[in-house]
Order: sequence, then C-alpha cells, then structure tokens
Amino acid sequence: MALAAAALPLVVLLAAAPSRAGGVGAIDAPHPIVERSLDGTALVFVSHRGAARAAVRVVVHVGGDDDPPGRAGLADMTAHAVLQGTYDMQHGALFRLADRAGGALGVEVTPDATVFSLDVPSAGAIEVLAPLLKTVTAPALPFVDLERVRLIAGATDVEQAPLSRAGWAARQVAFPSGHGGLVLIGSAETRRGVTIDEVTSFYQRHYLPARLTVIVVGDVDEEELRRTVDRGLHGAPLLAPPRETERRRANVPSEASGKGRRTLAVSAAVIDGEPDAGCFAAARVLELRLRRHLGRGDATMETHVGCDAAFGHALVTVAARSSSPAASTLPEAVREVRRTARSRKVTAGERSQVAALVVDAHRSALATPAGLAALLLAAARGGTPLEQAAAPALRPPRLDWQGAAQVLAAVGDDRRAVEVAFSPFTR
Repeated sequence: MALAAAALPLVVLLAAAPSRAGGVGAIDAPHPIVERSLDGTALVFVSHRGAARAAVRVVVHVGGDDDPPGRAGLADMTAHAVLQGTYDMQHGALFRLADRAGGALGVEVTPDATVFSLDVPSAGAIEVLAPLLKTVTAPALPFVDLERVRLIAGATDVEQAPLSRAGWAARQVAFPSGHGGLVLIGSAETRRGVTIDEVTSFYQRHYLPARLTVIVVGDVDEEELRRTVDRGLHGAPLLAPPRETERRRANVPSEASGKGRRTLAVSAAVIDGEPDAGCFAAARVLELRLRRHLGRGDATMETHVGCDAAFGHALVTVAARSSSPAASTLPEAVREVRRTARSRKVTAGERSQVAALVVDAHRSALATPAGLAALLLAAARGGTPLEQAAAPALRPPRLDWQGAAQVLAAVGDDRRAVEVAFSPFTR
C-alpha cells in the first residue's frame, strides 16, 4: 500500500498557554501544540528546551480489540510486520539508524492502540523521525518474511511485561472476545494460521491517517519538525469516520486462574461510566492501601492499581505480583483490599498522602520528555479530541473525592468483581 506522498500541510489547531489551574498542586504545565494534516493525521509537539533526549510516539488507534475471531494476535503481528521495512529500506535498516543516533526503537500493542516508540538524543530525533513515519505509513508488506514475524511475536514474555498490563487480563475475563480469551499476542496456533493477505488487509483497514497520532517531545525545532512530518507521511490520503467506543455488557462476576512462574493476583471491578477524576482518586487510595496491606518484607513485590476504559465502562484493577514462595496468599490479600473499599471511608490522612504522591508523580512526568510523552499518549488514547485533551493532560490531575467515594463503594461490590490469579502453586 505504498502510494506517492502528497504535500499535506499541517493546520495549527491549538497552542495552549501554561496553566496552574484545576489540579492538586501549582505546577506550570508546558505548551502543547496540536496540529492536524488535511488527511486527518494529528501531530502533538511539546518543546522541551535543553533536553538531552527526545521522545517520539507514533500512535495508531488499532489494537488487540480489533483482532477478528480466530485470529488473536493479528494486530500484534501486523505491528511487527510493519517494522520489517519499506520498499526502499531493508529489514533492520530503521533499527540500525536509530542505534547509530543513540536511540532505542520499540513497539507495543495494547487493547486499543499500537504505539511505535523512539527515545533518542534530541540532536538525532529529526534524522530518525521521517524514516519511522515512512515505515509506519508505507511498509513493504508483500515482501515481509512472515515466519520471522511469527518468531518475534511468539518470543514475547508476557510474564515479564509491566504489571500495569495486568488489567488487560481482567479486561479479557470481564469482556471475553470472539477468539476465546487469548492474550494480545495470541497463541502459536492462531499465529500459525495468519497469512500475509490477512496482515495486509488488516493494515489497509485500520492504519488510516485519521487514526494516526504523532507525539514529539524534546529540544527540536518546530518548523523543521513540521517539514519532517510532511516528508515522512506516505500513506493513502483516506479519511475515516471517528472510531466509536464499542459498548459491551460485562461478564461479571467472573474469575480465571492458571500456572505462571511468579504469583500474579488481580482483583478488579467493572464500574458504570467512563474513567474520571473520581475514579483516578479512588485508584490512588486503593494503591496506598494495597502497599500498606502487603508491607515491605518482600523485595520482589510489585503493585499496581489502575482505572482504565473498557467498552463503555471503567475497569478498576488492583494487582500485585511476587516471586516469593510466601506469596501464595496474594490473591486473598488483593481481594481483601478491593472488598473492604466499600466499607472503609477515605480518611483525611489518606487524602493528604494521595495528594502529595500525585504532585510528586506529576512533577516527575513533566521533568522528562518520556514522562511528558506518556501523559500525551494517555490523552491520545482517550475519547476526547486532542484539540481539547492535550493541554489538560499536562496539568496536575484533579482529585474528585466525592466521586471517589462512589467508585470505592462500587469497587467493593462482589457482583461487579473480576478475579484473575496465576501462580506456580496453581494446579
């Protein structure tokens, strides 16, 4: 699907002023600039003067949720196939270019997005950006070695993934898909059945300019960035209707368990409505309680509490993972933290602690291009147009304690619960 690139001028839609309003702390927010090309591709740019490194995220709004029945892992395989090269750039050339520039290139497929990431010294960002965009928008899919792609996708170690992805397991149990509840990478069997025609068809159907967002944060010249993005976009200038949120009825209560090298426990709840400031505040309270409940005796212990969108609902996920043999009771501990949320009121001390933690986390995110890119990426994956969402995403998060109380009451309801556990001790 390599078409000659037309000149696609970028139209400036937003240049947000710094703001201190609406959050938990007085922190200056930087100036995000949101522009959109005539074909619908969005560019979000934050100038980070003096930053040694730049963060680039090319987001395609398609993910594992879009895998057709019987083809679990197709979105993941398509992403890896895209990175195999273009018609004038051989396999591995983009990775070598990023490596010579001192950068690192990667890809992650989530339930609702595919994210091509580049972290590179600011001085080399422009050099690598145009080839990266060309790779994403004009890959040579007919010449891809699909066996190599199968090996790359199959080599993914799900158990080594960040704990924040544990919510995906709960999400799959709560909203089972047409391909039998398999993880995003699918299985050896589903990947074996994928053909290059299916990869090409999936790409042509979903990798449309209107579903593409380019995020750049770093010490990069603004005008040069615009020219580079124009030069790098090679996709067909096809407009696509806005992607609507699919709404499904939750399969709750539900549970799943299995074997794993480490103990992983997830206790989640499906909440009515989309994630909001109340859900965010409730998640931070639950994480504080989870860490307290588990203590500090286990050096391998990891915790995560999230509030994520799922098919028209919010999924509040309480998760913990450990390599310790003593962690066999982890599922019961995580479940208790979720269940007691209904009866325990948020104390003034918890509010104060959460507010301080949120301020510190926000300051840390604003301090680095990668942190800023993560905030913008979350905004890009949300349902609000970036023209309205980019600037608020960089402001201090708002904590809605009245809304948090309602969310915590719902989280403790076992009728909304989703339980997932993997352990070396599970038969």
